Amino acid sequence: LKGGVDGGLYIPHEHKRFPGYGETREEIQGKRGKVELEKATAHWEPKTLRDHIFGNHIQGYMDKLKKESKDRFDKQFGKWNAALTKAKAKNLEDLYTKCHAAIRKDPSFKKVVNKNKARTQVSFKEGA
Repeated sequence: LKGGVDGGLYIPHEHKRFPGYGETREEIQGKRGKVELEKATAHWEPKTLRDHIFGNHIQGYMDKLKKESKDRFDKQFGKWNAALTKAKAKNLEDLYTKCHAAIRKDPSFKKVVNKNKARTQVSFKEGA
């Protein structure tokens, strides 16, 4: 949603859906001891949104899982770890930054042909 809106697409949304937006409600002591709710005040934390865009919340979970159980880490994030190693990036934010830079450098689509897996044509016609 955030990328589309920043890219200029018209997508009906509320700013409350983005990470980093929050509301705080305060209770105040009213007349005769009643507790009344004061109007909620909204706050915006752009750092939280930036962390979500660059995957820092996922990186934290990856680091935690790596410390707790190597087997579970390899099962869940083995391919991500291989991608980080191949790209020579120390964390997801570095990997995303490199990807964004490469896209900005040459945004044209290039079809990649997978030479490792040969496709076989399957026919469902009778007599084939």
